[in-house]
Amino acid sequence: MLRGRLAELGGKVEHGTALTGFEQDERGVTARLGTGESVRARYLIAADGGRSRVRKALGIGFTGETREEERMALADVRVEGLDRDHIHAWVRPGKGMVALYPMAGTDTFQLLATPRPGIEPEPTLGWHQRTFAERSMTRGVRLTELLWSSFYRVNIRLADRYRSGRVFLAGDAVHVHPPAGGQGPHVRPPARPALHPPVPRPRPSHPGRPGGTHVSPGATVRRGTAHPHPPGRLRRHRHLLHRRAGRLPRHGLTHYARDLANPPHHEGRLGMGKLVRDRIPEIIRRTGEEPVITILGEPEYRAALMAKLFEEATEVSEAPPEEVAGELADVYEVLRALAAAHGHDWQEIERTAEAKREERGAFKDRLYLA
Repeated sequence: MLRGRLAELGGKVEHGTALTGFEQDERGVTARLGTGESVRARYLIAADGGRSRVRKALGIGFTGETREEERMALADVRVEGLDRDHIHAWVRPGKGMVALYPMAGTDTFQLLATPRPGIEPEPTLGWHQRTFAERSMTRGVRLTELLWSSFYRVNIRLADRYRSGRVFLAGDAVHVHPPAGGQGPHVRPPARPALHPPVPRPRPSHPGRPGGTHVSPGATVRRGTAHPHPPGRLRRHRHLLHRRAGRLPRHGLTHYARDLANPPHHEGRLGMGKLVRDRIPEIIRRTGEEPVITILGEPEYRAALMAKLFEEATEVSEAPPEEVAGELADVYEVLRALAAAHGHDWQEIERTAEAKREERGAFKDRLYLA
């Protein structure tokens, strides 16, 4: 979609065309390319990733932290025996998590797995096959080809400045954070306060008229348009697995979730893409944002509650000891809402729980059936 819109504006993406250097003056920027060419534009927008060469060349700091204990193995794989209508995730106690995400417009899945402490992932098909088999315990599903793999450590970093003269930083060159839950589209650093002193931003160019040069890893976009990043706040995040509108099957530990579209910013308004407590819109408005609100129908509401339950349960597992009680309170609130959505009052649930406890016992003995 973005590539098509760029073409409509007279631009194109040139793969394998690296930025090798640039100079700027009061009227524009001259970018030197690996092809030996030079491109002149009014602005340079550097979206060249967390290791941004442009940011480093400008001497702009990238303040934050690397969390060595929060790691993720990622891979693009081809899979046989698995439907592409859901996101699939498996959690096996003592072994870890593995998930497969169908990648739109392709015949591949992205695999995510949390490495166990002291284990370094291997960039081989065999390692990913063994990891998947060990954690999913699923028959009839087979990883057949490894196309790409990487090893990710959580970084939470923010550029000290977003602009130097006519050069702007964008995307991961500005801020990096845990990848869970589509945070990229709606976790936004404060753009305006970081511009010292306040300066005008580049405005979108008219179709067919040169705008800024957009630099991304391994590609150069010419005659692109420049759009300001909407204002917001950078929040510190735990590494959570958020799922939108799904269902939890009664068997196994697999979580299936509908692959719904990520919520956008609507004309400067804030979209969260998840079910929130009743007073959250009011709290958002106090910050100066205008929330995007949708009133869900009954089926969607129940599905959103199930996704919310998974989200809150994950937060319990990630919370430090002093925050566990608060996270458990969130789980409790979701459970009460689920009971009401299915036509049960909470006293009825408590009576049923007590009956099951009498019949089957509780979980205080920590028994695990292997």
